[in-house]
Amino acid sequence: MNGGNQMPRVSGLRYITLFFVSFLFVLIDARAQSRQEVGTADGRMTSGRVLKNYTFEPIEGARLTLMSRNESVYTDTAGTYRIPGSWVSGEVRISGHGFVPYTAELQDGGFRRGSSTFSLVRDTEDVPALVIGDTVPESFWDLPLPVVNHPGGRSRVTFREYMAGRPILVLDFWATWCAPCIKSFDRWNGLAPGLADSVAVIGVHVSRQDKVPDFIRARQWPLPTVVGDIHPLVNAYFFHRQQVGNVVIIRNGIFYAVPKNKGLDTAQLRALISGAAVDMEMEGAALHGKGEVL
Repeated sequence: MNGGNQMPRVSGLRYITLFFVSFLFVLIDARAQSRQEVGTADGRMTSGRVLKNYTFEPIEGARLTLMSRNESVYTDTAGTYRIPGSWVSGEVRISGHGFVPYTAELQDGGFRRGSSTFSLVRDTEDVPALVIGDTVPESFWDLPLPVVNHPGGRSRVTFREYMAGRPILVLDFWATWCAPCIKSFDRWNGLAPGLADSVAVIGVHVSRQDKVPDFIRARQWPLPTVVGDIHPLVNAYFFHRQQVGNVVIIRNGIFYAVPKNKGLDTAQLRALISGAAVDMEMEGAALHGKGEVL
């Protein structure tokens, strides 16, 4: 009798044990899946990447700091970081030289934002805010500019090099998705060869660069365009917010104009080259100062 009564009790205990173990495995698996949603697990480490905004190129040497412990890790040449398993929760600051820092919340070893990839934007705080009539500083002329469609086949150039002694520089801020911008840059690409000897025109693309080379080839534009994530720096010299569709004219090193019609006719260009005053309506909404013709 006692032996017969013992068997069901052992069997019941076994079922309870199996149920508990199964529940534990489900719970562990759910936590693992949750962790994978917010970061890629690499052993006891969570990995991800830090990239440049707009171009999504890797940022080498970007720093991730767990603020509560003042511990840091850095990205490698591929922009990849690996967070140790000892980092469980807390505020993480992501920073890189020349970029605006970003803060993300770490929870249970993963980032609450739902992604372990971060895109940093260029820091423009130290860029001087120019108003019309100001001398354009040396820092502008020596910016290292990634370019496409350069007439000499170069992939990087400075404004100083591209000017090649010409007195006029025209910057046309455009994007492949902006119809008025395309119309404006199309017109500048048709600049008469005689005027091109005195007027250097270059586009500044303000969005992702992956479609730009094919877009330019399809339109058979001869002029080069600045690409990459440097355009916020170029923009910040002249405008207090990011712009697309505006044209900046620099004459003899002086910030001269932002014409409202985004272009000048031949007579106006000849007057500009000669050093005469040019009558034009100004686009002043986003300028650091009120737009007035010199």
